[in-house]
Amino acid sequence: MLITVATGLIGFKKVEENADKEAVTVQMVNTLSTARLNRTLYQYTGSAENADKNLKALQQIIELANSLDTFSWSEEGRAKIDSLQQQTETYMAQRSTFVSSIQRRNELAAALRAAKIEDIAQQTASLSASGSLSPDSTVVAARLEGRLQQSALLIEELIDSGSADIAARLSTALQQSAEYGKALAGQGGELDSLNAALTTELTSLRENIDQFVTAFANQATQSKTLTGTATHLNESVENFFVWQQAQVKQTMSHAMTIMLIAAAVGIAIALLIAWRITRNITRPLRETLHIAERISQGDLTMSISTERRDEPGLLLQAVSVMNENLKEVISRVRSGVESVSRASAEIAAGNIDLSSRTEQQSAAVVETAASMEELTSTVKQNADNASHASKLAAEASSNADRGGKIVGEVVTTMEGIRASSHKIGDIINVINSIAFQTNILALNAAVEAARAGEQGRGFAVVAGEVRTLAQRSATAAKEIEALIHEAGTQVENGSKLVAGAGEAMEGIVTSVAQVRNIMNEIAGASEEQSRGITQIGQAMAEMDTTTQQNAALVEESSAAASSLEEQARELEQTISIFTLSGHKAQAAKKPAASKTAALKPALAETSWESF
Repeated sequence: MLITVATGLIGFKKVEENADKEAVTVQMVNTLSTARLNRTLYQYTGSAENADKNLKALQQIIELANSLDTFSWSEEGRAKIDSLQQQTETYMAQRSTFVSSIQRRNELAAALRAAKIEDIAQQTASLSASGSLSPDSTVVAARLEGRLQQSALLIEELIDSGSADIAARLSTALQQSAEYGKALAGQGGELDSLNAALTTELTSLRENIDQFVTAFANQATQSKTLTGTATHLNESVENFFVWQQAQVKQTMSHAMTIMLIAAAVGIAIALLIAWRITRNITRPLRETLHIAERISQGDLTMSISTERRDEPGLLLQAVSVMNENLKEVISRVRSGVESVSRASAEIAAGNIDLSSRTEQQSAAVVETAASMEELTSTVKQNADNASHASKLAAEASSNADRGGKIVGEVVTTMEGIRASSHKIGDIINVINSIAFQTNILALNAAVEAARAGEQGRGFAVVAGEVRTLAQRSATAAKEIEALIHEAGTQVENGSKLVAGAGEAMEGIVTSVAQVRNIMNEIAGASEEQSRGITQIGQAMAEMDTTTQQNAALVEESSAAASSLEEQARELEQTISIFTLSGHKAQAAKKPAASKTAALKPALAETSWESF
């Protein structure tokens, strides 16, 4: 079995290692597909994101290829891994060249798109449409605009295709544009500036066009080379994957063959060992069975011994221990039966004494119950009186609360009257101020009337009357102010008196509330005493019931003692079948009949009272 397990573990370990190898290989295949996809996208879009994804995928492939070095390989497997690593390094080197060529192509394409020929074409169109040129110059300007627009379109086609034919057509269009520019030159003004800008742009464009065609061709060459290398790398990875799958199948088949052989050998050895073990077990079991049959017949006189230390020997020793323990148990049971017989007689005597005491306890319970009934009535009356007093205190507290609220309302009213008095005083001050100002105005009017002479005499009389009325208003305002001040003083004194009355009412309310709380506590205590005495009465009733039950238990105990004596006799007869060393099996002696008389009930059922 151990050989089978060990062989299986070794086989499973190899299978697990090959599974790990296959997992790495599968991951390489998937990662290589990701790298190929992003390389293609980068080639056609020039996106830096695709270039980064392609680089990360290639770096992961290198890491996976290097991780294969941690496994054990055959010579063929090691050669395949070395080839994979070498092809990966070659692919990385060619990728760097490929990325550089694409970057160069993109830079030159950006330079071509940055050319200002469209701006120059728009400027030419503006000059042509302005009417400031001669008819011949207008025709030349229109042709220049057409060639420049054609050149802009050819630049986009060249960037997309990199065709040498398109480059030649673009060069022709640029040459014609240069000739048209020269035809417009020499006329001064904007045409000379236009020709100078056109010459500069055309010179830069010609250089960039040649470099772009070269860069585009170089990028195509590098792409073709990288594609070939990628194809070889894909084939190598796929071949390595197929080879690894074959290795896994071969390893599993080899492990299964070894396990089957080991299992067959293990089964043969197990059968031989089982036959030997069975023989060593059955022989001592027969001896143990014979001894057990003698014990089942009641023969405990045997002396059992063995020197074996295996399981059958231990079983025989256990039977020997059981035999000795059974001897001791039977001896103790016989001794216990005699003790039980004596104890049953003593229990019967104790029951007679218990019956007498139960009668005495019953009489005492009856007297105590009567006293508790009288005490319960008295406490209940006290509780009712306390409850009535608590209700009266609650009513007094409620009346005091209402009085306090009324006093509070009076205080609030007095405060309002005082505030109104202050407001009236303020109004009187305003009237006094108006009278004073009116007096001044009348005085000024009298002065002006005096200055006016005879013409202002009538006005002076009116001003004098107004002044007199103003003085009378001021005098009346002062008198009203004095009266209001006196009334305010009296209102303030009344407010203080009412506030004092309110404080006194609050004290009364507090005192009444305290009295009410005390009466509530007294009522609660009386109720608690009433409940306690009621519980004591219930306890006395339960004691009465318990006493009756005790009387019944005395009768049951007497009957149980008789039954116990009879069971002891039967038990002695039962164990008499066992034969011990130095003893013979004999019939148990029948014990003397119990002399315990049936107990008389302590008290007739009809003589009990319930409370």
